[in-house]
Amino acid sequence: MARWIKKWAVKGSGNNTYTVSQAEDGTWGCSCPHWIHRRAVCKHIRQVQEGLYPDCEWVEDHCLREETEAVLTAALACANTIDWF
Repeated sequence: MARWIKKWAVKGSGNNTYTVSQAEDGTWGCSCPHWIHRRAVCKHIRQVQEGLYPDCEWVEDHCLREETEAVLTAALACANTIDWF
């Protein structure tokens, strides 16, 4: 399983803040409902990738909340077991 090596905090709609992460194998993930339920690139990932989101900030590894890390890791593991095509 890939390890998340880069993480950004991205402000979503309302008061939500999501964690966008990139794994060492280049895989992207987000803690937003769109990515969690669909495993599809969301607007938060696109905005970080394109450098267009002014409210995203780099999150040091020790600042990432443990439950967010667990959700992203579990979602990636689940996504890797599904034959998408």
